Amino acid sequence: MIDPVKILQRAWRILWNYRALWVFGLILALAAGGSYNGGGNNGVQWREDSQSYQTPPPESMQEFFRDFNREYVQTLARWGIYTDEVNPVARTNVCPAYDAPPEPALYAFSYTVPAPMAKRGSFIIAGGGEARDGAGSFAGRSVRLGETTPEAMREKVRFVMAEMERRLAALGFSWKDALSTQTYTVQDIGAFVGAEIAARGAAAGGLTWHFARPPVIGLEYEMDVRGAARELLL
Repeated sequence: MIDPVKILQRAWRILWNYRALWVFGLILALAAGGSYNGGGNNGVQWREDSQSYQTPPPESMQEFFRDFNREYVQTLARWGIYTDEVNPVARTNVCPAYDAPPEPALYAFSYTVPAPMAKRGSFIIAGGGEARDGAGSFAGRSVRLGETTPEAMREKVRFVMAEMERRLAALGFSWKDALSTQTYTVQDIGAFVGAEIAARGAAAGGLTWHFARPPVIGLEYEMDVRGAARELLL
């Protein structure tokens, strides 16, 4: 039988033992709120069909995210953490298709501490969708823009998987180091999760499918991956 009192007591002990994390949560909560309430217009649109925030496709993704980050991390900048246009936050922004919050909200955050005795490295790979980096139009850099057929979605998944592998390799990691892999889409990818994701070793620690849209209108599939040394559920 579930004892709610014991659950609350345990939750409070966890919160109190790790109260240093309150600061990190506050920093990111303020930073996340700043992206929408900082007095600027990030071009955010409210989609009534999915009840979620999405941004229109920009012609320059780098320019868009530079402008978006400027407000997103304004609190960090005031505290001297964000300098020289370098954003220290690896984040995933998505739009839940159901039970969406009434406003942008922080779901989870990560932080780093020195760990000279650690036996393995740890990492957080930011979310990425099926749009290539670089110059050119958004349509030209997107993988089969506007298509959601099974063949198109398979190609999008393959592209994003390759991008996650590239980011992992840049940090000296591979799928075998991944402890948690997330995918974000409202399209049906069930038929090829095995062949395109699990078979490549990306789901060794399990695959969490969030029924949510990427933050940019026109994108249909996003992933992120992490290998945190420790995770706490509060």
